[in-house]
Amino acid sequence: MSLKGKTAVVTGSTSGIGYAIALALAKDGCNIVVNGLGTEQDNAKAIAEVKKLGTRVTFDPANMLRHNQIADCAEHRRDADADSNRELSTAEFKFLPVAEFAEKVQE
Repeated sequence: MSLKGKTAVVTGSTSGIGYAIALALAKDGCNIVVNGLGTEQDNAKAIAEVKKLGTRVTFDPANMLRHNQIADCAEHRRDADADSNRELSTAEFKFLPVAEFAEKVQE
């Protein structure tokens, strides 16, 4: 399955496993929404490294432990076209259950 042109919201992608997953998806052509609670420097580094791989990237600082921030993250995605600092729009998002994603990756 090709990930080229698909978009993934990768939580915790400013460091550790989430960062590695974001890079791996970007290497396969997937656009990335970087998310995490890292420092401004960590966030900038993650964004820059993903951009180097030639895919589109944006950042959302939502804390996934806070329901209102998750809702705000979704709302910000809807408003992306109106914000010139964001490169991805909601129309590019398809939320995929983890089990279905795992099956597709194994194909």
